Amino acid sequence: MAVSTLTALFSTQSTYLGQSLALWAMFLLLVLCLLAIDLLAVPKNSVPTLRYNIGCSIGYIGIAVLYGGVIAQTLGTSAMMDYYTAYVVEKSLALDNLFIIAQIFSYFSVAPRAQHRMLFLGILGVLLFRALLIGFGVALITELHDVLLAVSAILFIIGVRMLRKASSDQPHDSAVLRYIEKIFPKTKTGQPTAFWVVLLCIETADIVFALDSVPAVLAVTTVPYIVYTSNIMAVLGLRAMYGLLQKGIERFVYLEHALAILLMWIAVKVWVGRFFFVIPSGISLALTLGILGVAVLLSCRQQHQQGT
Repeated sequence: MAVSTLTALFSTQSTYLGQSLALWAMFLLLVLCLLAIDLLAVPKNSVPTLRYNIGCSIGYIGIAVLYGGVIAQTLGTSAMMDYYTAYVVEKSLALDNLFIIAQIFSYFSVAPRAQHRMLFLGILGVLLFRALLIGFGVALITELHDVLLAVSAILFIIGVRMLRKASSDQPHDSAVLRYIEKIFPKTKTGQPTAFWVVLLCIETADIVFALDSVPAVLAVTTVPYIVYTSNIMAVLGLRAMYGLLQKGIERFVYLEHALAILLMWIAVKVWVGRFFFVIPSGISLALTLGILGVAVLLSCRQQHQQGT
């Protein structure tokens, strides 16, 4: 009885948000395995080595790329292109979020050995919150089709404001950090901050970050499975990438410009597709990679010129 019920549950006829439960279960099992490996590979209260962070980052990116093959087999080549585009967009926006996390750790003087555990627990919170936010977003867009146009317009405005901010000489600022400084002012005694306080700040920063990143991915595709898998695949490697970039994220001086242009491009893509013609997924992916590639090259060139 129990076996037959379980078989029926994970049959191809049983679906959730337009995709089979078996495929959802396979992805969640993969995520749990990756989290378990990451947790067990680094002993408690220890700092991951540079070699580990490099290998872990390459591994996560490789797994995300390979999972695109699963998307292609189940949903088609066009869906795979949308998955890759959404993944690149989410990964790029996550880089900007790393800067905020680094500032939170610096503000609270969090020891490097405690940062790995905080980031790990933060990712667990992301898994749940992103599922809720994506489910709400897809349901809203399904019921009200013009909501996507409104979301795209907001993304365009955010992109314009981000571009103006990046082009100014003002230092990087964050509303999250300003609120943190008001709620948790630094003490003169230098006493260590409670673990849960820092974790709460990280989760809050991710919620604010998700309010930008999830709508951006929904502007790429409204298929829940692609939106969620691309989001989670990008976030899973965030901890290892932080270990690599925490001291060098400021060198990507044109990252903010690229992210701004990327958000504006995604917004334009939605409006063009709604009123004129649908831009092929392959072209969208190529332009996304091109925008980020140019930003990286320009950043490297400026760093080389400043070093000489």
